[in-house]
Amino acid sequence: MTLEGILNWITGVLWGPPMMVFILAAGLYFTIGSKFFQIRKFGLIFKETLGKIGFSHGEEGSMTPFQATAAGIGAVVGAGNIAGVAVAITFGGPGAIFWMWITAILGMVVKTVEVSIGIHYRTRIGNTVYGGPMHFISKGLGPKWEWLSILYSICLFLGVLMTSTLVQPHTMGVAMKTMFNIHPLITVSFGVIVTGITIIGGFSVIGRVSEKLTPIMGLVYIVGALIVIGMNAKNIPSSFGLIFSHALSPTPAMGGFAGAAVAYTLRQGIARGLFSNEAGLGTAALIHSTARTDHPVRQGLWGAFEAFFDTIIICSITALVILSTGMWTSGLTGAELTMASLESTLGIIGRYVVGFGILTFVISTMISYYVCFETAVTKLFGTKLIFPMKFVFLAPALIFATRPTPVIWLFTDIFVGILAVPNLIGLLLLSPVFFKKLLPDFLENYKSGNFRYPARIDKS
Repeated sequence: MTLEGILNWITGVLWGPPMMVFILAAGLYFTIGSKFFQIRKFGLIFKETLGKIGFSHGEEGSMTPFQATAAGIGAVVGAGNIAGVAVAITFGGPGAIFWMWITAILGMVVKTVEVSIGIHYRTRIGNTVYGGPMHFISKGLGPKWEWLSILYSICLFLGVLMTSTLVQPHTMGVAMKTMFNIHPLITVSFGVIVTGITIIGGFSVIGRVSEKLTPIMGLVYIVGALIVIGMNAKNIPSSFGLIFSHALSPTPAMGGFAGAAVAYTLRQGIARGLFSNEAGLGTAALIHSTARTDHPVRQGLWGAFEAFFDTIIICSITALVILSTGMWTSGLTGAELTMASLESTLGIIGRYVVGFGILTFVISTMISYYVCFETAVTKLFGTKLIFPMKFVFLAPALIFATRPTPVIWLFTDIFVGILAVPNLIGLLLLSPVFFKKLLPDFLENYKSGNFRYPARIDKS
């Protein structure tokens, strides 16, 4: 068997039904254990996030709550929100979007838990605050679980290199070449320069850049997409009809669409939903642990908002653009399908909307994921290698800018998939901390601020 064949087999096993069931079961466990917190307290989530967007609770940390959220959204809102949704519809049919919504609803509480636990066990190393699975596994579960913490750190280190600084920039370069005939090395070099200047400034600069870049990139894409949806408003009811009617029934072949069985619709929706909002991978805990907040759950609410915005808002808008224009049966897929859908209504402007979206989404992903990368570096190598590792972080983007990366995609799926296992094991074992201490403490005292378990930062 070839290397690619072996990797395909591993990926199929890792991202097969058992892993999806495991992640969804964890989401159900946290949903039931929190008494359907993300639904019961839906209004509170938005009141304490968007309603207090300019507030910063607490003094210690590298970013404000909104900056951490902007960085978190920047990490998860990548090329996948433009291309991934199109792939889900192409291979799973419109019903796949319904299952993306289900994963997002469960993902809201998973992200609340992992961000809350991450902040509860975060630590200060030198002048920088770090948190995430490697820290809450080590501190919360004790020395006998250190091997799991190291495993997570290794997979995170390799996964970030392959995902955010190899595959994502490569995808950006190819897209710009296809749409505007710009050489991939030019596009990727631009992304590397912007990212390099930002990450050299540290986490606080990453936060300041993210809070400005994320709203702009989101606004441009959302406005462009909403114009298309508005101009095809008569097709919106039927688009929702397609989503709901084919969630549990096969989608027949039509036009360039090959058809989809229910099982594949479900698999595509769940897989793309998980890839989209990253609930269960621990990346949210890594980024949000840098926030200045007075209580772990207060920042955890931003994690819930992040999952909602990424999948329920951005992914749904992309889906409605594709379905309402009727382009989903064209036989196209990926970013090409999204671009064709926008162009069918906006003309050449649609191409620029997609181009701007991919360019800014990928750059924001690279910038935000550096927080995850540095956290892994400090765990594995200490603080002395932080500066030279910034160049290691950026190098893959330039090296592979013009090279095909089919095998790298498979390696990426493997390392990213492995991240979910130690993170969810840690969260499940530490769930009593959330259910019995952090959540009730916040709900009882968030108005007064007199918490029994306030956010703290231990020194390493």
